[in-house]
Amino acid sequence: MRLIKEDAKLASFLAREKRRNHKERVVFISEPIAKHVASSVTRNLLSLDEISNEPIKVFINSPGGDVHSGFFIYDCIRFIHSPVYIIGSGLVASAAALIYLAAKKERRYCFPHARFLLHQPLSAMRGPVTDLEIHAREMDIVKVLIRDIIAKETKHKIQKVEQDIDRDFWLSAEESIQYGLTHKVLSEKKELISIFPKESTKKASERKKAGAKTAVKAKSAGAAKAVVAKSPAKTAGAAKSPAKAVVAKSPTKAPVVAKAKSPAKKAVAAKTAGATKAVAAKAPAKAKAPAKAKAPAAKKAVVAKSPTKAKAPAKKVVAAKSPAKKATASKKSPDTKK
Repeated sequence: MRLIKEDAKLASFLAREKRRNHKERVVFISEPIAKHVASSVTRNLLSLDEISNEPIKVFINSPGGDVHSGFFIYDCIRFIHSPVYIIGSGLVASAAALIYLAAKKERRYCFPHARFLLHQPLSAMRGPVTDLEIHAREMDIVKVLIRDIIAKETKHKIQKVEQDIDRDFWLSAEESIQYGLTHKVLSEKKELISIFPKESTKKASERKKAGAKTAVKAKSAGAAKAVVAKSPAKTAGAAKSPAKAVVAKSPTKAPVVAKAKSPAKKAVAAKTAGATKAVAAKAPAKAKAPAKAKAPAAKKAVVAKSPTKAKAPAKKVVAAKSPAKKATASKKSPDTKK
């Protein structure tokens, strides 16, 4: 259990260091050059170059190794857009020296006690004689490639470089400057920091400004979305209120609805216009009802037909006929007189 806890602590520490190095754009090569090392280094270089084009710092301390893995890292450093600064420390030998030459001369630095080793490629090939001859020819091709790269980067003649790398050629930090491998020896941290302050600080300030602008845009967009999200609730509440619903249905508001451009609102406007026309058509029928105007005539007819007032003239008729009664009475009177 103790070993498991220690391994977990070590793994977490390495993960933190890896994140920190990635943030500071630093790559370390501190083991023999092999396929897995080349894969890890090139992956880091490509990912850092994808993030931004700020400078990348590569610290190298390696005894060399597989020359083809060295060419892989060399080509990747030359391929990416970000400027790569290489700082040699400890031992920079064989394939590691080839990687060291991938950076431009003004970007190659070393610490005071760094040591450099240049030599021709080595091989431990076994097999038949014919295969050994084929491999020897291939090794000659690799030797020419290394010679041409060293001659190009150090500004030496090919004959001199070929003579130098025929055997192990050791160089100190100061000798590497004279030979053309190194640009400057760094003895203090402030010298390392002063290598790329102008380029990095300028881009860092630009990145901060761009980040601030994007943050402001994101906040404004979030506020606008929040307002838009809240507005339907207000409109729904307004639609539920009876007073506003009546106003929406009133004919006076119909022209405002008719001006709307959406098809749904146009349909509503058409329905409201039809409803208003139907109401206008029905309005005269209600106006024709002069029931109240005919009421006085009906009342007069009823009054005329009332028996009390109609029988009044009858009394007069009876009164008018009273002379007949008088006549009868007069006729009868003589009889009575007789």
